[in-house]
Amino acid sequence: MQPTLRRRIKELVNDVFGNKPAVEKIKVDNQVASIVLQMVDSLPAREKACVCLRYGLTERPKALGEIAVAVGKVENPNSPITKARAEQMLRRGLRMMRHPVRSERIRALMDALSS
Repeated sequence: MQPTLRRRIKELVNDVFGNKPAVEKIKVDNQVASIVLQMVDSLPAREKACVCLRYGLTERPKALGEIAVAVGKVENPNSPITKARAEQMLRRGLRMMRHPVRSERIRALMDALSS
């Protein structure tokens, strides 16, 4: 796995779960990356797009303005969304990733590291 992708996944996990000691101990390997990418894949399309674009999981990380343009083109080419709406969708995606159903496996890994 590329070091930049490792760093981006680490940033995503940090933003989802906060600055907890267990998060800092996570070594992003293929297992952690696959768990995080499965969590992202389980999101609805708009939120998934916002998270992937913001954290650079498919290409370079993008600013909220760029995300708004990219997501707006997919939804309605004639009426782009605002940066504020893109930020709302991003926050909603991160909140959905924190949900116990989606985060169960990564939380178990964090619990194992903290004990």
